[in-house]
Amino acid sequence: MKLKKNKARQPKEKKIKKPRKNLNLAKNIKISRLVIVGFAVVMLLSVIIGAVGIVGMSSISAADKTLYEEQTKPLEYISSMAGNGTAHAGRGTRCRGVCGRLRQAG
Repeated sequence: MKLKKNKARQPKEKKIKKPRKNLNLAKNIKISRLVIVGFAVVMLLSVIIGAVGIVGMSSISAADKTLYEEQTKPLEYISSMAGNGTAHAGRGTRCRGVCGRLRQAG
């Protein structure tokens, strides 16, 4: 039989662990700061949504003004044409309704 040589066991080299960068920032932040940041984000989103709403309302107001000036205001001119009975183009008959009353008043 062969005798084994007694070799002194050499201790394994311990690997030095490098500190890992913690990618989860929420674990490192205090809860109070996390809540404050959360409310700040919600407030910022509310301000952005409000600003978009105000801009949208101003564009609707401008469109309403344009609609009034280009679509509704010309109705005055059409009603003034009713005095000579030509308000209803294509009918060939005189209007006995509102146009007749306008003609009598004028």
